[in-house]
Amino acid sequence: MLGWTPISSARTIEQIAAIALLHDLTMVTRNIDNFAGCGVRLPNPFQGR
Repeated sequence: MLGWTPISSARTIEQIAAIALLHDLTMVTRNIDNFAGCGVRLPNPFQGR
């Protein structure tokens, strides 16, 4: 069973951002602050809810 795990490690956040950049992916997350400034596209579909 898959579960949700919060990302707290700065190293993990950097690795996810690097993978997204390498593969030209868009990050979709509620936690925009962790990925801001990494250079990845960060639309926030949860904004305003």
